Amino acid sequence: MRLVHQTWMSVVLALAIVGGCASRSGLEVLESSLRQQEDRLAGLQQQLDATQSELQISQNEVAQLRSQLAANGQQSHTPEHFENEFKATGLRFNAYLTSGIDRDGYPGDDVLSVLLYPHDEQGGLVKLPGSVELRAVDLSAPEGQQEIGSWSFTPEQTKKAWHTGFLAAGFLFEEAWQRLPQGSNITLHARFKTLDGRQFDAVQPLKVTVPGGGPLAQTPPLQTKVRVGKPTISPVGYDARKHRDEDEPNAEFEEDANDKRGVIETSDRYREHELPVIR
Repeated sequence: MRLVHQTWMSVVLALAIVGGCASRSGLEVLESSLRQQEDRLAGLQQQLDATQSELQISQNEVAQLRSQLAANGQQSHTPEHFENEFKATGLRFNAYLTSGIDRDGYPGDDVLSVLLYPHDEQGGLVKLPGSVELRAVDLSAPEGQQEIGSWSFTPEQTKKAWHTGFLAAGFLFEEAWQRLPQGSNITLHARFKTLDGRQFDAVQPLKVTVPGGGPLAQTPPLQTKVRVGKPTISPVGYDARKHRDEDEPNAEFEEDANDKRGVIETSDRYREHELPVIR
């Protein structure tokens, strides 16, 4: 019995020694891993400090160059411009605000309205300066007459054309047709060129109302003669046709010099068959 007890004590002691060695070995591995992480973080911090220092130097150089350009009367780009220029990946029309418009009040769309904007990879709007070229094509027109409008806008003009509204934002242009469309289906081509030479293109089909032949014919007003004067008062039974030759011409329309207000004189002394009537 005493032998069995000693055997079990030996086993427990051996397990304790093995467990202590294992825990000590795991602790050493963990400490080594922590030291490696600390060394890696220290190296990254050194790289970050160096990068920030280089960035500050670059910003100072850019600011100095911009000051020199401004002193020489040359235009320099803002940091926001460079940031947006790298964001832009394409050009897009706004389908709701690109259409034909009736401005003259006659049947048909006589004006083209276009809203377009540069966009990034996610389709978001990017406000970026540049030049714009527009071209409208009517494929139903005869050969050689299919281009019904071509317009170009400088960066200064596009800057003034920037529109921010409730529905959308972008470059907004309204131009009259250079040649009236013959069909209702129009194709719009747009090209946007950035200040550094990059360009983006977009195409948009457009349905318009074909303008009519011109203003509606106006009916000339009726020409009427109005003769001013004092109406004639004649008794019942008086026939003006019988006395036309006896009366002076147009005497019945001559204004009485003694009555400037044109008041009609009446009297209640007429008998029934002599009551005056207005002719």
